[in-house]
Amino acid sequence: MSEAKPIDRMLALRWARATWFGWLLGIPIVAALALVGEAVGVGGAQFIVGAGMGAGIGLMQARLMRRILPKWGPWVWSCVIGLAAPFLVTDVAKVAGWNAAYVLFVCVAVGGLILGLVTGVCLAWMIEEERAV
Repeated sequence: MSEAKPIDRMLALRWARATWFGWLLGIPIVAALALVGEAVGVGGAQFIVGAGMGAGIGLMQARLMRRILPKWGPWVWSCVIGLAAPFLVTDVAKVAGWNAAYVLFVCVAVGGLILGLVTGVCLAWMIEEERAV
């Protein structure tokens, strides 16, 4: 049985950098999605924020992932879905008339947990698929 390799320090540094730049990239993506949202009538929806940030982070992390795994598309989508989900819940609650307070840090924290779970499952699936080939 082979031993697990320790995390490569440079990979961890590149991962942190990709994630940080992903948050920066998320800002113009959120702005673009907000314009589209205004055009289609969902301009005040907060899920646009989560989806935009998820897209930015997912795209930047996927640049790093493509060196490791051949399929990186599911990674981007898992980031978008993972970060948009808690914001979507608050949007649905607002439309349903529930008095759910919108708290940015709570949505981001829950989104981070969901994102970690979804990307973990996605990564395990991609690794298993790669081994099967």
